[in-house]
Amino acid sequence: ALDPGRLQMVEGCIERVPNFFDYLESGYEFTATVAVDFTMSNKAIDDPDSLHHLNPEGGFNQYEHAIQASCGILVNYDHDKKFSLYGYGGIPEGKEEADHCFALTGDETKPDVEGVEGVLSTYRASLESTKLYGPTNFADIIKQSTTIAREARKTQYQVLLILTDGDITDMQQTKDAIVEAGDHPMSIVIIGVGNEDFGSMEELDADKGGLVSSSGAAASRDLVQFIPYKQYHGNDTELSKHILGEIPFQLLQYMCRQGNAPPSWEGTQYKLPPGDWSLLAVQ
Repeated sequence: ALDPGRLQMVEGCIERVPNFFDYLESGYEFTATVAVDFTMSNKAIDDPDSLHHLNPEGGFNQYEHAIQASCGILVNYDHDKKFSLYGYGGIPEGKEEADHCFALTGDETKPDVEGVEGVLSTYRASLESTKLYGPTNFADIIKQSTTIAREARKTQYQVLLILTDGDITDMQQTKDAIVEAGDHPMSIVIIGVGNEDFGSMEELDADKGGLVSSSGAAASRDLVQFIPYKQYHGNDTELSKHILGEIPFQLLQYMCRQGNAPPSWEGTQYKLPPGDWSLLAVQ
């Protein structure tokens, strides 16, 4: 009779594909930055047709509606319920030229506000002291958010929410900034406010092809999502679905590129599989 032999396992591990909740349960936290468009294309605040119109009889303008809806969704996932709040394209009080990344609190060292109400009240106050100007440039605010993501704790993931009324004038610089941001723990959600052309926003979303920097470097992953607010105004369920729809996959893509396993796996037999496992994680 044949000797069936013996099989002895000397060492073993379990290859496992982590999911979004593995990272949340391991202590990963979200932080949020909000950037508001203060360019003149929004029209003067005393113009009833302005997206920034301050109605003396009360009521929200278009930006306030978008802020309340989008920030109201993100605040549920923000670890400290604070938002870093910036403006771009306007001339802040005390300056003579347009600034493409300025803290709406008036203090560049303390840009944070408390909750959605803090965003709304600070935004409204800043309209009285900021001159709408232009052009519409994204690169500086993306670089600022990238700095926040780079300097954050290892278990924090940054979400940049940009509210804008139309196309940008620094397309290549913005692409360069996005390609660089792809190497850091962050996602970018662009909310289109109003009825203008958002063709360049669709280009930045890059669902049909990755972005390439001016030096020829390709984006390491997808981290931008564009949402035209008018399509979901009054439907918070659908808006929430679209704002949060791509962030879990974008986080998993980042973790995959960095080779970061969930911290809770330390000391266990779980091991990340080789290659790009991020697509498997969302199937």
